[in-house]
Amino acid sequence: MAPPTSEQITPRQAKAPKQDSTPSFRMHLRQATRIDHDRSELAFAAFHRDPAQHLDWFLACQLSALEALSATCPPERMHSAALLQELIAALYQDCEARNQTVVALPQSAQPALTGLAVDYLVLGSRLGTEVLRRRLTQQVPHSPLPLYFSQRDHGPIWKDTCAALDKVATNSSTAKSIVEDSKAGFRLFHDAATCNQMVHAS
Repeated sequence: MAPPTSEQITPRQAKAPKQDSTPSFRMHLRQATRIDHDRSELAFAAFHRDPAQHLDWFLACQLSALEALSATCPPERMHSAALLQELIAALYQDCEARNQTVVALPQSAQPALTGLAVDYLVLGSRLGTEVLRRRLTQQVPHSPLPLYFSQRDHGPIWKDTCAALDKVATNSSTAKSIVEDSKAGFRLFHDAATCNQMVHAS
């Protein structure tokens, strides 16, 4: 049988195909880790209130967290491996220039994480850093920013990471692992904030 002509198509036949309303895994991941993300952000509340005043402490915390994160996954399994090492190197220079002591997280606090979870954390934190960079520029317009806040082109690897996450089936074991590993990664940032606060508290 030949397909119907335009004159023969009824309104029922012309109805648009039903759209899949299931959220992508990337959206699911964001929702599933919201509490963990917010808890991590709360640990840096003092810095968010006054970035310039607590900048040295923030840099030390970021170095603690990112070093711990880099130890959780082989670089060949990450999209963000080169960026991660670049950020760690910048933070070392920043902390050294500021005579800032950095507390390393214990090895026992560094679980084995999947590459996409590490990518999600590294690149997600980098997107937040862009907002912080603008705030610091407004607060201390005549002071050079630390190297950590230098603008970096992470767009291509963020795009690759998003594409990889969107291919993950939300109900799969892979999805469950990425969610749990992302939560563990957020805990590393929270622990870094706590450890460095304890050392530098007056």
